[in-house]
Amino acid sequence: MKPEEFEVYVIPPNFMEGGTLFGGLLKTHNTIEAVILGLAVGVPVLHLPFSLTVRVVILCLTALPLVLLALIGVSGMSLSAFIRLFFCFLHNRRILSRDGTQGGKNGKTLLPSWAQQRKSDCEAEDPPLPKSRSRFSVDLKQRSVTQFKTFLQEEEAVKPLNALADYIPIEKIEHGVIYTRDHRYVKVVEVVPVNFLLRSAREQRSIIYSFISYLKIAPVKVQFKALTRRADINRHLDTVRRELEHEQDPRCRVLQEDYLKLILQLGSREAITRRFFLIFEYEPLPGTKRGHEEEDAIASLQTAARTAANYLRQCGNEVISPENEDDATAEILYNILCRRASSEPFYQRVKSVLADYMASGRDINAIPVNEFYAPDSIDLMRRHLCRDGHHHTGRGCGSSLCSFDRGIYRCAAAHSGDDPSEQ
Repeated sequence: MKPEEFEVYVIPPNFMEGGTLFGGLLKTHNTIEAVILGLAVGVPVLHLPFSLTVRVVILCLTALPLVLLALIGVSGMSLSAFIRLFFCFLHNRRILSRDGTQGGKNGKTLLPSWAQQRKSDCEAEDPPLPKSRSRFSVDLKQRSVTQFKTFLQEEEAVKPLNALADYIPIEKIEHGVIYTRDHRYVKVVEVVPVNFLLRSAREQRSIIYSFISYLKIAPVKVQFKALTRRADINRHLDTVRRELEHEQDPRCRVLQEDYLKLILQLGSREAITRRFFLIFEYEPLPGTKRGHEEEDAIASLQTAARTAANYLRQCGNEVISPENEDDATAEILYNILCRRASSEPFYQRVKSVLADYMASGRDINAIPVNEFYAPDSIDLMRRHLCRDGHHHTGRGCGSSLCSFDRGIYRCAAAHSGDDPSEQ
């Protein structure tokens, strides 16, 4: 009997991309910048009153490095985009907090006009918040509206208690779809993974072919995102300790104590949990009328989610179908945007927000949706983004949920008067 052979699949790179030259070797934008820099530096050097050898040496020391740098780019960006992003970073660096204050690099408070107006209104109308939230207990079933569908017009908009809620580029969550402020529609579904390496060669081959079949009919804008965080093993440890207390055999007690030490040792270093999401962004077809765009987006995204569930089921995966898609989507955004605060369950966050609004005398039926998953702080003083104690770096792909992961920085740039598409 021959052993099973595991096939190796090589995915070739996408070398034929738009806006490139020489089969994807050079980007058109980078080439144009390189030519402009070469001419701007090389032409004056050629007119210098020196010998040809000296001028060639000067060209090699000045024009050649600039041309190569422009062709290669910096961190995947063109040279001009990198320079612009650098100066935008110097202009926008600040520390944002939930009370609307913005700390600058000199330690002073930087408050633009819109933040000053919000702070003065809140101080004039609202009493101070309680120091502890533990005294409040709110029954969510007594609410007359669904908290994640709250969306008021601009003239009726309620100022959130957490000023950072204004920086999240989301208008509302309805029908399980995320409505963004730049008129995009995004749907997020959670996928339960399978252990691919533990499957036989035949099962692995079947999973790969089924997944290939799905990719052929998948929407144009689709993204896979993994959310990794440290696992909570306290519940399992409590169970082991209770069993250890009732164990009468001393030899079994020794084994259970060793097992408890092993769990503590592994849990402090290697115990992590991962959640996998499939994100779809609606791509309008040519000729779609503006008035029917929302209906078409909802129908298209729901169809894409059902199609993905059918094909991934053939791969052995399961797509989670929550009872309330709006609540599930808000919980996902809460875990992504509030990595440190999400150590407490989402329903506790909802109760805390409701308690804060009740304590301040606000109407709990008109809470802005972004209040439930807005972080408590954003630090833009460094070369990377620090949001709620979690550090982010890189430009991102700019599509679907990835733009939310870094979208707060883009929105902060929009409040500062800069172009948010460049952040």
